[in-house]
Amino acid sequence: LTVVAEDGAPARPGEIGEIVAEGANITRGYWRADEESQFSFRDGRLHTGDLATVDEDGFVYIVGRGKDFLKCRGERIACQQIEARLLECAEIVEAAVVGVPDETLGEAVKAYVVAKRMDEGLVGRLNAYWKRHLPPHLIPRQVEVLEKLPKSDSGKVLKRALRAS
Repeated sequence: LTVVAEDGAPARPGEIGEIVAEGANITRGYWRADEESQFSFRDGRLHTGDLATVDEDGFVYIVGRGKDFLKCRGERIACQQIEARLLECAEIVEAAVVGVPDETLGEAVKAYVVAKRMDEGLVGRLNAYWKRHLPPHLIPRQVEVLEKLPKSDSGKVLKRALRAS
């Protein structure tokens, strides 16, 4: 296993990179899934999609999935951290965050929220709250209020479904 930075070089201690696996025990691709294989397998190595850091001694610490991070202003930001901040607003019972393309930031925050009570002024109140409690680049550029978030059988939010909507 290697943790590699975006330029393909090994990540420096403390730098977030992607875990890449290689060796005789790694398959050459996904069974009958050429498109997925092309995305995940490059140069004979499996790009796992898991993000991690490495310490000075070479120990690897997983910090999350690549798809659950935003790349905003050149830095990776965990969607989970933004979601936790959004949920500090008493009007919200659930929140999910995904990245949307932004010319200036790279990716901007799009929030899907489930509110305790829905009314016409909700989004305005949420935006006012977030402006007081979040740095400008993490304030959701887009907000969708849903009755419920799409979830898997195990209760995990299906962000892929949110991105497709």
